[in-house]
Amino acid sequence: MSDPSEVLTHRRIHQSRDSLDTFQSAYNALKGKGRASTDEEWAVLEQLAISSMDLGKVEVAADCINKLSKKFPNSPRVEVLMGMLLEANGKEDEAKTFYERLLVKDSTNIPVLRRLMSLPSLTPQDRIPQLLKYLDVFYTDIDAWSLLSELYASLGLYTQALACISHPLLLAPQNPIHFLRQAETAYTAGDLPLAFKAYLLCLSLSEKSSDGKGMVVRCWFGLKTTIRALLSAPTSPSATGIPPPSVSTLKEFDLLATKWISKLYTSNSDISRDAKAAVMDGFLRGSSGQK
Repeated sequence: MSDPSEVLTHRRIHQSRDSLDTFQSAYNALKGKGRASTDEEWAVLEQLAISSMDLGKVEVAADCINKLSKKFPNSPRVEVLMGMLLEANGKEDEAKTFYERLLVKDSTNIPVLRRLMSLPSLTPQDRIPQLLKYLDVFYTDIDAWSLLSELYASLGLYTQALACISHPLLLAPQNPIHFLRQAETAYTAGDLPLAFKAYLLCLSLSEKSSDGKGMVVRCWFGLKTTIRALLSAPTSPSATGIPPPSVSTLKEFDLLATKWISKLYTSNSDISRDAKAAVMDGFLRGSSGQK
């Protein structure tokens, strides 16, 4: 796909960012190389504005946003771009005030809410009330539930974090990433039986997923670590009432995890020999109960 207009259309449909490629494609489309049609010219201008801000080309972005604001005065989409431009220029306080003013006009403006909640200066304590209000209206926003879970976890409020993760599990039970997040949060919270169960569910779903090997690797490593902890405390309680697996079950999965990780590190030529040896030594020590 080499035609700039086709590339940009594909990125809009699939919500793909890739700022450098988008910038180059949008620039070429607007300058006549694979020129965008009149109907899509404004959408391309928006893509150029966003990619320019990502790349620090704020003057280009400002020019694009100025053209868009003249064409579409009082457009909510353009207003979001104006706030993003304030952020790109390092005027975060002004951006925050700007977003808050827009929300007074429309408290359900999703793009503005997202921008406000993403401001780096906002603490978890600032973001959590905003997210709760947002989710009261837009319950099915999985990303918002995931972010809320991360914010609670950052404050050490793991019970609340796990409760938030339960919503994406209900909304998209076929997506293994939610079980992975549940497993990692449960492990950190000390709920080892829940972590063990969630890692297994993640592995089961990952076999049918197109997300690649990365998630499977995280699952096996997380499962191995959880098994070590459970073997050290086989009667570890679960706040969610899940009974701990038997020692024999743990040992079976421990052997399976070790074999899988061994296969990964002995077949991956991109990993140095010393790194492979160090990792495998650590896991084999863990498997044999050595400290």
